[in-house]
Amino acid sequence: PRRNSTTVMCSVPFFLVSHVNKAVVTPLNAHSPYYHITSDELTVYTDCCISAKEMLGLPRAASLRASARWLAVCSKFRGPNVLDAHDLGVDAACPYSGHDKYVTTPIFYVNASPHIGHLHTAVLADCMVRWHKLCGRKTAFATGTDEHGLKVQRAADANQTTPKDFCDNVSQRFRVLFETGDIGYDRFIRTTDADHHRAVSHFWTTLQDKGFIYRAPYSGWYSVVDECFYTAQQVEERTVDGQVVQIAKETGSPTVLYEEENYMFKLSQFQEPLEKWITDYPEVISPPKYRNFVLALLANGLPDLSISRRREMLEWGIPVPNDPEHTVYVWLDALVNYMTVLGYPHCSPVPPTHVVGKDIVKFHAIYWPAFLMAADLPLPEKIIVHGHWTRDKQKISKSKGNAIDPAAYLERYGSDLLRFYLMYEARLAQDADFSDNRLVTVINILADTLGNLVGRCTSPRINKKAVYPTLSEVQTLGFIQNSQTQELIERANGLSEIFTQHVECGEIGLATLEALEVLRLCNKFFSDMAPWTLKGPDNEGELKTCLFVTYEVLRITMSCLSVVMPQLSDRVLQRIGQQPMNQQLSSGHPILPLLSVGAFDTSHIKVPKPPKGEVLIPKVEEPLA
Repeated sequence: PRRNSTTVMCSVPFFLVSHVNKAVVTPLNAHSPYYHITSDELTVYTDCCISAKEMLGLPRAASLRASARWLAVCSKFRGPNVLDAHDLGVDAACPYSGHDKYVTTPIFYVNASPHIGHLHTAVLADCMVRWHKLCGRKTAFATGTDEHGLKVQRAADANQTTPKDFCDNVSQRFRVLFETGDIGYDRFIRTTDADHHRAVSHFWTTLQDKGFIYRAPYSGWYSVVDECFYTAQQVEERTVDGQVVQIAKETGSPTVLYEEENYMFKLSQFQEPLEKWITDYPEVISPPKYRNFVLALLANGLPDLSISRRREMLEWGIPVPNDPEHTVYVWLDALVNYMTVLGYPHCSPVPPTHVVGKDIVKFHAIYWPAFLMAADLPLPEKIIVHGHWTRDKQKISKSKGNAIDPAAYLERYGSDLLRFYLMYEARLAQDADFSDNRLVTVINILADTLGNLVGRCTSPRINKKAVYPTLSEVQTLGFIQNSQTQELIERANGLSEIFTQHVECGEIGLATLEALEVLRLCNKFFSDMAPWTLKGPDNEGELKTCLFVTYEVLRITMSCLSVVMPQLSDRVLQRIGQQPMNQQLSSGHPILPLLSVGAFDTSHIKVPKPPKGEVLIPKVEEPLA
């Protein structure tokens, strides 16, 4: 128990709050359905075994004034430090109204622990969000976990635990991974959250009221792995381990024939609207190979979609409104999360940019837009699709024992270097290969280009006066006009445009390639200028020109790379006397217009003395594995 707290935050399954003076309930900035409770005098009991009656008998409770009101709140655990607004009887706020952009990862299935592919998706989305913010766009970012479905139900049974306990455990592993990987999400949503259940029920009722849901007998081949029904034309017969089974052609997953009466969504009515949408807005699905893939699926026709399962077959899920004998189809449930985050149905939606793996394109580019069309809601702004990861050119699988635990790599190399590697190596239209030797090579490339340059140009032996020269100074001196200097300045000045071009369509790797090339040119420029030889008043002009150009190139390059390596970029910016990126963003001044040589006033800057013995990026001798 705590008394006289100004802000009370609880993270227990059951809690009781007593307040004497009038409490103020205000929404958290980052989570629409979550609230702070503040009061002049508050007592919080976090013992989930204690009842309100027992609490009233406590000496501490007896000392409260007679006018005290008790608020008893029973809530499922929702992660650290959060209360559910609806449990408190308070309407959810709309924290993202007026936002320019809304970026999401898929919510990740919790039937197993997170792997390197999950981290890659989250980092890719995170880089896009950070770039939007650097460009001055107000941007929301959501990720989370998908916790319903037959796979989770069976995984919980296999682990001899309840589905909820199983989900709590695995969902927390995702949360920890993303925090360790520096994923700056605004909302970590879980499909077991109470506000999501309300959103799904409202969404279902909306579709039903508009006439897009009907009930009918249904027969189809169901894949537990894919959580998806397939038609007879979408499966093929194969012999696996001596048994003849029906395999989904699209994914290679085994299927089982089910015949049951389900609720159906009139997906067939949306074939032409979907084709028109994708044709009218060809850049909505990127890269083009996946747009072509979706158009090919549409050309084959769209059968109506089963959107429920009998409760006796699937208990772990959201009940169909007004029909507890049926459970909402896991993909309909999961996709609605993107609206839940925005405060649906109370808040105006922001068209989302979805970052997804190639295996779930159909659900995001066909099912989801069709649901949104039926509900008269805005369609996605973009669907960015990426490939998968192999390891040393082999498919990753449990049987091969070549799974990649991202936590081990984050512990060994830190978040920035692993983030850079994942972005540098991957291209959207193809699978990427994870290699420990290649990871070491990429880290050492960064050490040789970025680390070496920063160490040399900030050395007190070269910059004895700790100055950051100004553009007017070096222009007056006249040394900035030579061709090598101008080439470097032009490449640096064009970097932000290249980042805008590549990052906004998800090709972070192409942007990092250009950033490394600019750093390579800057290293050559610095070596050719040989500032360690420029001593005395006669050489001061050349020395100032060398330092100014090098610092400006570093300022521009690290500002751009801050979306990929936020912590390392801040360290470099501070090494040349600049503010960390978060401080620059919080100032309210736009960053993008400053990303050219001489656009930033450097007259007030002093370059600090580097920490003694610090190596910015230590070279790696041996790989982890």
